[in-house]
Amino acid sequence: MKTITLLLFVLFSINAWGQSPFAIIADKDGYTNVRSGAGKSNKITDTLHNNHLIYCLENQGNWSYIFYSKGPGEEDGWVYNDRYIMVSALPSIPATTKTHNSLKLNKDSIQVIITTKKFQKEKHTIKYIDGGSLTERIDNKPIWGTDGNMPETEYQSITVKIGQNTITLPQSALATLYQPNLEHTKAHLDKTSNTLYIHSLNSDGAGGYAVIWKIQNGVYKERFVTHGF
Repeated sequence: MKTITLLLFVLFSINAWGQSPFAIIADKDGYTNVRSGAGKSNKITDTLHNNHLIYCLENQGNWSYIFYSKGPGEEDGWVYNDRYIMVSALPSIPATTKTHNSLKLNKDSIQVIITTKKFQKEKHTIKYIDGGSLTERIDNKPIWGTDGNMPETEYQSITVKIGQNTITLPQSALATLYQPNLEHTKAHLDKTSNTLYIHSLNSDGAGGYAVIWKIQNGVYKERFVTHGF
C-alpha cells in the first residue's frame, strides 16, 4: 500500500506541475532561505545559493515545498516560488532518435546519447532482505528504481558532445540507478550559466525516483536523485 501511495503522489506532482518538477534556485540576492513552513513567519532552516538543484513537490499559496540535497542526505522545506526557475522552462534539447535501449537528443552543437543495458545479476553483489528473495542492497549500495524486485535494466552510458568537446559521465554518476525510462528523459540548456541538465523519471512501477545530472562549462558536476514524493 505504501509504494502505491507514493507512486500516485509522484504522478500527481508531475501532473500538477505539467512538467518535470526539477528546478534551480535563481534569486536576485544570490541565495534564498528555506523555511520550516509556508510563510515568512516560519523558522529559517537553511540557505540555498543560486543554481542549487531542488525538486518541487507542491504549492501552497506563494510557497513551494521542496526536496534538495546537501551532502549525503536529503532535506526538505519551503521556499518562495519566485526564487527559482523550472529546469523544463529552459531551452530544450529535443530527442531525435530513440530505440528500446538508446536515446539521442540533439540541437545545434549539443548532442546527448544515453544507452541502457540488461542488468546482469552475476556481475553484482546482492544483499537480500532477511535472507529472502527481496533485494535490499546491490554492491552494498541503496537501490533506486525497484521496490525489492531484482532490477531488469540499468544505465550503460551517458555521453555529451558540445562542439568538439566530448564528456562521458563517470560510472559514479550512473551507479545505483535502475529501471531507466528513456520515454521520460529530457535535456535542457541554461545558456546564462552554460549548464546542461539531463533529467529523467524512472521506475519499475513501484520504486519510482527522479534523477538529474548537471554538466557545466563542459564538465560533469553532480547528480541529484530523489524519490520525488
